[in-house]
Amino acid sequence: MKSLEIVKSSTASYKKPLFLAGDMNAEPESDFIKELQKDFQILSNPKQSTYPASEPQKTIDYITTLKSNINGFALISAQVLNEPMASDHRPILVEIRTAEKADKIFRTKPYLQNPVGNGITVMWETTVPAYCWVEYGTDTTQLKRARTIVDGQVVCNNYLHKVRIDGLQPGQKYYYRVCSQEMLLYQAYKKVFGNTAQSDFSEFTLPATIIRGKNPGKTVLVTAGLHAGEYVGIQTLIELSKKMNPEKVNGQLVLVKVLNRQDFEKRAGSISWEDGKNLNRVFPGRKDGTKMERLAAAITESLIRKADYYIDLHGGDDYEELTPYVYFAGVAKPEIVEASRKMAEQVDVPYMVQSNVSTGGAYNYAASTFHIPAVLLERGCMGTWEREEVDSMRRDVRNILCSIGAYNGIRSHSTYYPLKMDDVRYQCASVNGLWYPVKKPGDIVHQDEYLGEIRDYEGNVQEICRADMDGVILYQVSSLQVVEGGPVITYGNIVREKDERKTRIAQYWTRRSDSFLEQRRAELHSALAGRWMTELKKHLPEKKNLRILDVGCGTGFFTILLAKEGHQVTGIDLTPDMITHAKKLAEEEKADCQFAVMDAENPDFPDEEFDVIVSRNLTWTLPDAEHAYQEWFRVLKPGGVMINLDANYGAADFADTADLPENHAHHQIQDELMQECEDIKRQLPISSFLRPAWDLETLSPTGVEEFSFDLGISKRIYTEKDEFYNPTPMFLIFAKKQR
Repeated sequence: MKSLEIVKSSTASYKKPLFLAGDMNAEPESDFIKELQKDFQILSNPKQSTYPASEPQKTIDYITTLKSNINGFALISAQVLNEPMASDHRPILVEIRTAEKADKIFRTKPYLQNPVGNGITVMWETTVPAYCWVEYGTDTTQLKRARTIVDGQVVCNNYLHKVRIDGLQPGQKYYYRVCSQEMLLYQAYKKVFGNTAQSDFSEFTLPATIIRGKNPGKTVLVTAGLHAGEYVGIQTLIELSKKMNPEKVNGQLVLVKVLNRQDFEKRAGSISWEDGKNLNRVFPGRKDGTKMERLAAAITESLIRKADYYIDLHGGDDYEELTPYVYFAGVAKPEIVEASRKMAEQVDVPYMVQSNVSTGGAYNYAASTFHIPAVLLERGCMGTWEREEVDSMRRDVRNILCSIGAYNGIRSHSTYYPLKMDDVRYQCASVNGLWYPVKKPGDIVHQDEYLGEIRDYEGNVQEICRADMDGVILYQVSSLQVVEGGPVITYGNIVREKDERKTRIAQYWTRRSDSFLEQRRAELHSALAGRWMTELKKHLPEKKNLRILDVGCGTGFFTILLAKEGHQVTGIDLTPDMITHAKKLAEEEKADCQFAVMDAENPDFPDEEFDVIVSRNLTWTLPDAEHAYQEWFRVLKPGGVMINLDANYGAADFADTADLPENHAHHQIQDELMQECEDIKRQLPISSFLRPAWDLETLSPTGVEEFSFDLGISKRIYTEKDEFYNPTPMFLIFAKKQR
């Protein structure tokens, strides 16, 4: 024990790692070893015997380290070597890793990558495996910490480090530094750390969110906060900047969340606190003008001039109430007006307005001067933002991006097909006073109808507002106050056009009707006819002489098959040429059935008229498939059944015919006809539905007693890749009406 006292006194002053090794001539449970362990940690494995070398039975040899200086290294492994001849003791081996000096840990300085989505990525390399983080903030005294976490675990023990900082504010200067702590040992339940290195502080300012896509394409500018009190658009872009996937972007998206930030932070609304101007009324602005004029000039040169498409997000100010709608540029080259209109048609709002000015707004100026297709969306009002409105505007922007090829995605479901307005009246107050409206945004008004009145502070009527024409109220002042020359109420005249989509659909299938006749004539005499009949019989009620309605019958394939089985079958189709060919084919086949030109969404039959409704490849072409289902169930008898065969054609690419046989009908269709079909699909909400799940959800409220779907029917019908082969997998929907 005397020797132990000498060792301890001799090593007490050491400040660096110190190791003591040798033959201690004492076993692990001895008093000597127990006393030694008060100041020293045993690194070797005392459970492995070291003496005698020939057949070890005792552990009397050790490698230890002074506990007071145990930091600075890590124990990697310990073992007794199988060497019986070199000595009367077995050799012991301990592997340790010593810490790197802090100033030697960094291999590279930190650098910045991918400044998108309100965030930025910091990357750097180290000379040793390390646990790393980034410290950042708007000043160097109050710092936040960012780490990389995957599945709840911190990513570490690497040489290359990547840390994402999110939740940043564009335009704000940030300071940051990176920190790396060496990992001497990295095990599941044990980790040993070495020295920590800190970089010097650097700084960055996050620009407007720019999302550079994986694929080449155009530049799309999306702005919000041009009017500082219109919040829905601002929140929309905050969320979009985080949700847009760069892998799906074609080209570049520039998202500017708050164009007029200074006024936003002063709650200035649409009129600037500094110069009393409305920013959206001074484009293109002037470099030597007032505050808003200079800002307009900067926006024009830095953003608009560099864009290929422009989407501007607005809403009602803190005194305005509105119904959601969209403007599209109407004073520009015809092709720009048309492109702008197509963008507007993607927005899920009741109305779209064709603007009749060239400079009254940033989007109008972009279209008229720089030939950029442009729209302005209006959602939200009264100085608030609602979750529903933000979600809707986010879908609106995404749908536009998908339609112009800037984003690879499936178009979201739309509730509305926007009706066009060609004449909008903006009524302003002639005096200061108090406004008392009698209508709400979205209300229909008629010419000369009383809309409200302006009174003075004593309650005396100063001005009465009446409608100059028939129309729909788009927005109005909903606060008590109105000011001379300021807005009071705005309404627009609806262009009473019928749904252009149905006309377009009928025209398209008219052009396809001749080839359809030939194909269905051949199909009636092929093996497919028997296969189709086998599938239909699985779901038909077990009785003879059923009354059956074939909806969207085309040239009468199902109508004729079922009529030959002895049933009373009526086929209807929107396209007159299809019905003409169906009658001809039925006559050839000597089938006793009836045909009529009729809209599948509005069948002209009494309630509870049919036992069965069948349809093939129709639902995907309908502008309002939900209404069609309601009508079909209306004309079904209680206990009647619907058999609908369809596919997710909206998600299919009809232009890809590489896998089809040479004699397939699609090879005979002109490219421009196929493109027309693709364009029609994009206008139909059903193209974005997840089917047949959507069909189940839609049919549930209609009084369905039994529902099922069959996803394997294509494999049973199309057993060969012949001229009839359908490359898009079909599904069969069966629904039984409640008794």
